[in-house]
Amino acid sequence: MLIGDYLLAKGMILSLSNHDYQVLHILSDAIQQMSEGELLQMEKARSLNLKEDIYYEIIRNKTASLLASACATGAWSGCKNEETTEKIRLFGEKTGMAFQIKDDLFDYTSENVGKPTGNDIKEKKINAAADIHTGPCG
Repeated sequence: MLIGDYLLAKGMILSLSNHDYQVLHILSDAIQQMSEGELLQMEKARSLNLKEDIYYEIIRNKTASLLASACATGAWSGCKNEETTEKIRLFGEKTGMAFQIKDDLFDYTSENVGKPTGNDIKEKKINAAADIHTGPCG
């Protein structure tokens, strides 16, 4: 966590040094989204009937926004084209969403995937497999 914070701060300082305010804007948006996602997760942590749209909002803000901003800053730095940057940002967001859903599901599997099973449950964190109730079987 601390290394991530350091790298984010370093990226923002480099953006300011190079007067690249678009990168600074992308990174600032990511920080805001990650904070909002964390606050929403804390608010909903004990909910046993989490709605699917709230789960997606949390993971979009907490995980996907970070990967999306990394992709967008790379794209912007390389081409300075808004349309291309947005396409690459969206790719990062979708990849981040998929990663987080898969990561959450691993918390409920007995397969050895390198992640301890049950940690999210013990920490009372929202998790896709446990808290989303959709359709007639959910």
